[in-house]
Amino acid sequence: MRYFTSSDQKVLDFGCGPGVYSLLWAQVGYEVFGFDISPNNIAVAKRLAEKYGFEERTHFTLGVAEECAYPSDSFDLVTGIDILHHVDIQRAVRECLRVLKRGGVAIFKEPIEAPVFDRLRNTRLGTWLVPKTPSYERHVTEDERKLVADDLETIRALAPDLSTRRFRLFSRLDSFFREGGDRRASALEMIDGRVLGALPFLEPFGGVIVLTITK
Repeated sequence: MRYFTSSDQKVLDFGCGPGVYSLLWAQVGYEVFGFDISPNNIAVAKRLAEKYGFEERTHFTLGVAEECAYPSDSFDLVTGIDILHHVDIQRAVRECLRVLKRGGVAIFKEPIEAPVFDRLRNTRLGTWLVPKTPSYERHVTEDERKLVADDLETIRALAPDLSTRRFRLFSRLDSFFREGGDRRASALEMIDGRVLGALPFLEPFGGVIVLTITK
């Protein structure tokens, strides 16, 4: 793992959900802290940590992204999966930077609008093929939205040392073929990696963005 150097390092799972990614960080060797707004998610995360023997290296609490209950300069690494598009981005990023140590890194993976694809996606045909109504199975919530260019500018104003990479070009079609809980890389995701590596000018068409912030 690129950023891991010592078992003394601490990572914050920013909006940890049921703790699946938290356990992966614990397996790498980090001491892991995670918060989520859902009491049920926190309960599941604690049960999973106990089941897999990581209860001593994981700490889960109820919390919100806009007001983190951790001291400043606490974490070597902050990670978030599909969290920023659900919250007040400006306040959440400020809190992320506050709790991150100097020299630390924050990494977020988020859905983002891609103009051509999203115009098609928002047509009547697009919403019929892939409904936007709230659904637990499809991981669609009532406040679901995608990041837009203005959101990136908001983040960059707070964190000038921001780098971005986009993914999910052909793998958009996975929505029709894959089960929602399957976390393994698909064949289309592998193709995306090769195509975007060879043809980086196609990145603006990617529907997922990875944001890396260095404090």
